Amino acid sequence: MTTMAQSYSDRSDEPEIYFSEDFDFDNFKQTYNDDVDDLRAYVDRCEKNRDVINCAWEGKSPDLKKGEGAFPHEGASDTEVFLVKQKIRNNDALRTNALRKSTIRAYPRESSDVDRSAEVSVFLRWLRDNGIPNFQQEMELSGYYGDETGLMVTYCGWRAKKQSYLKLFDIDQIAETLPELAEIWMDEDRVDEAMELFNSVEGWELNEARVKKALKQLRKSGVAEIPVTVKENSEADVRTLMPDADVILPAYTVNYQDAPRMHIRMLMSAQELLNRVSSEGWDEEWANYVIENHRGIDQSKFYNPNSVQSYRRIGRIARITNERARDTIEVALTFERLIDDSDNAEGIYLTVWCPEMTEQDGTPNVAKRVLLSGRKNYPVVITKTSLGKTLYDGITLPELLRAPQKNQKTLRDSYMDESGWSISPTIWAPAGVDASGMGPGAVISGPTGRKPEYIDRPSSFAPNLNLEKLLVDEANQIAGQDPNDPLSVQLQQHNIGQYLSHVQNVLKMTYETWKLDGPEELFLRVTGNPEPVQFTKKEDEGEMDITVSFNSTYDDPEKVEKMLAGLYQVLQNDQGGRVNSEAITDMALSALDPTLADLVLMPSEQGSAKIVNETTNDIAKMAAGIPVGAPQNAGQARLQIVQDYKQSQTGAMELQSKPQFQFLLAEYEKQLTFQLQQLQNAEIGKVGAQPAQMGGTVTQGMNEQGS
Repeated sequence: MTTMAQSYSDRSDEPEIYFSEDFDFDNFKQTYNDDVDDLRAYVDRCEKNRDVINCAWEGKSPDLKKGEGAFPHEGASDTEVFLVKQKIRNNDALRTNALRKSTIRAYPRESSDVDRSAEVSVFLRWLRDNGIPNFQQEMELSGYYGDETGLMVTYCGWRAKKQSYLKLFDIDQIAETLPELAEIWMDEDRVDEAMELFNSVEGWELNEARVKKALKQLRKSGVAEIPVTVKENSEADVRTLMPDADVILPAYTVNYQDAPRMHIRMLMSAQELLNRVSSEGWDEEWANYVIENHRGIDQSKFYNPNSVQSYRRIGRIARITNERARDTIEVALTFERLIDDSDNAEGIYLTVWCPEMTEQDGTPNVAKRVLLSGRKNYPVVITKTSLGKTLYDGITLPELLRAPQKNQKTLRDSYMDESGWSISPTIWAPAGVDASGMGPGAVISGPTGRKPEYIDRPSSFAPNLNLEKLLVDEANQIAGQDPNDPLSVQLQQHNIGQYLSHVQNVLKMTYETWKLDGPEELFLRVTGNPEPVQFTKKEDEGEMDITVSFNSTYDDPEKVEKMLAGLYQVLQNDQGGRVNSEAITDMALSALDPTLADLVLMPSEQGSAKIVNETTNDIAKMAAGIPVGAPQNAGQARLQIVQDYKQSQTGAMELQSKPQFQFLLAEYEKQLTFQLQQLQNAEIGKVGAQPAQMGGTVTQGMNEQGS
């Protein structure tokens, strides 16, 4: 196997297959540049799509008038029609609404993970609502890029931050409580001992030179500020990437998780880069070098101010302005699937580097190059919005709507031009007169004594607005935004489902990343619970199926009402007890408002325990002679608890010795029985007959009564 590895390494112009300690930076960078060049056709397609979305074309002027030599004449109408952008904005609203009202659940694949799945479901909802910074905006951006480029791409990482602050020390106060410590700090011959004490404090990281300087100041003035670096709570790092600029895969890629490599480009400030040095172990010498030599992006390589497509090249560097670019550093994270030639094991390796760097003597070429232990997949989620042979094939929304938008613009331009000619036509003049001013409303000077005449008389111009409506209707059908077209509605639901599938995979990837790189435990604040919930890693946890679902029926109050009425009708007619009443309650509250469901609902076990506790507490109060009214829910379950108590030895003795208790408990039972009779009367009114019974027990609707 070593021989095979050597044969590949001899081909210095080919991408790496085996991981080698002898890193060939030049070949690595050449592979990156080749991957970028191979995507030129896709990038050009995306740039043309942005032209369509942003109404950018050659010769466009701020006053929306055509220039010299244009057809039909200079100054003709050159209007903007943002048909495609409007459809994308509508899609954004539909997707965002679906995400906010979505139901998120984790389902176990093994019976041992049933309890854990409920905890994971809470954790995932927390990620959506609070745990991932700017999650709603990032997901909205991914949907926008999906419409624009045909791909939704989201990076899912987990990062820890370190923060420095100055801690004030007063030697007099320290001497009062810890005289031995003050003695060490004040002795200049015991500086090393003082450093050991500082470093023994858990969570502190100190710069030795700065601490020694502060101790010197402390001995001199009795007061000093010592800089302390502490590790802050880590957080999810979820970013939507521009598919044609920020993520680069081989052009032939079909399944991105099977690709041999993936490059992710990020723009970082010097402060963020140096923070990664301390928090993630990036090479400090490399960081200082790129900050010194490659801080700020040379946009002259991307930006041609004389080209109508000038804004496109800025898109290749995340469309930043010159002012912002001067403070940023282009950093690339390259993930590779490489083989360890010692055992043929495949692993994902991460290389952090700067594409602006070249081979430098004495300076590290990369900030980090390491095997990502435990990681099976790239920390990225990519979703295609249309079918295609490869990842970069398929048709996009701007390409589908380009013709309707162009035709609508042509119609509007012609309406404007025709109305101008009709309202104020050109005036005729004799030969020899300068006619360069010909156009709507123009007056041409002629010889004295000649009466000017109109070339054509004003006409009754009537634009065909129905034709423009047909174009808009066509665009609505293509975009899935025609509520009167059943197929269009199906397309809309498909698009929303595709988007939620992307969100689902992002949450799942973020959860898997937390298990690999996150802290051992997190404290979550979830809706409906004033106290934080502790969520801890579980080593033997199996993989779970995560779903993010949204039913468009929930957007129609009438449909929701009919759906819930139908569900409760099924529940009432359930003779075999097969319908889960708790699941219907969950669904009903989720249909009304998912946030309300999170606030109101409790786990089924907790709900049953609550009924038992409430009823037994009522019995204890009545045993003490305190009258108690029966609660207005779960009458059947509470009656059963009372019956069980009466049949117990303790209950029988208490009732026999306390007549008042016997009376109060009998009244309590009457109230519960009355509740059940009310439910039975309501059922009789619905079905027109006495509810089903078995002996003296009402069985029809029992499932509902006991819920």
